[in-house]
Amino acid sequence: RLYHFIVTDDIIELRNELESFFNRAEWPVNAILDPKDTNPQRYAILAVLTALMCRAFNRLIEKVCRGMHRL
Repeated sequence: RLYHFIVTDDIIELRNELESFFNRAEWPVNAILDPKDTNPQRYAILAVLTALMCRAFNRLIEKVCRGMHRL
């Protein structure tokens, strides 16, 4: 679904889906299976998307941890 939202430029749904994914502890990014897509362009987008999710989620977690440290 994330790929579809990127291709159709549906930024709102993409954001909502990423937020939902982030808030589901039982869905770790490292458990995302290799899609083994035969389309090289789509496969590249899926790979980059997963890498960007890791960076973004780690940044959000660090931000929360810094905020908790100040308490």
